[in-house]
Amino acid sequence: MTQRRLIASITVSLNGLINDATDPATAGMGWLHEHATAEVTRAHFEGIWRGADTIVLGRKNYEGFLGYWRPLATDDTAHPRDRALATWLTDTPKIVASTTIDDPTWEQTTITTDPITDIRALKQQPGGDIIVLNSASLIRQLLRLDLVDALNLHQAPTILGAGDRLLDEVPTSRWALDSVTTIPTGALALLYSRR
Repeated sequence: MTQRRLIASITVSLNGLINDATDPATAGMGWLHEHATAEVTRAHFEGIWRGADTIVLGRKNYEGFLGYWRPLATDDTAHPRDRALATWLTDTPKIVASTTIDDPTWEQTTITTDPITDIRALKQQPGGDIIVLNSASLIRQLLRLDLVDALNLHQAPTILGAGDRLLDEVPTSRWALDSVTTIPTGALALLYSRR
């Protein structure tokens, strides 16, 4: 039996930060909006998420996604690709790492207090790709344990002065570049697989 791939998908700045600590008004995410909403970006990410049938999220991203994406699934005025992603996020099983959420309100959500054990078990089961969306602390933990099979990095052409670094305190590993998509805004969508 072939093991399922675990894909870590996240946006980083040129200097490897995942948020802008100087921008509390947008929860540190204002710098990536123009790149994330470009049509080429939407198409690239659709190619990644369409192959996945399980989503893994940390609590903060779960709560943010719930508030932003869930309403878009039924919003006729939303961009068609955004609506398709919102529908997929709603309909796809979600594993959420949290010690504080007791009763999830989003359909298809399971809360886990031991995400590593659950992810290891999921990788052994039949199915499509498992994708970790934007949850940096969880991605770092999975990289430390050598559980990540592919990295989908969206690198924005922005240098941030302060914020959280994605790849702090992770061991040495080698990756092969599978594809590069250039976004008209100057961002790059980079897909790497573990060597």
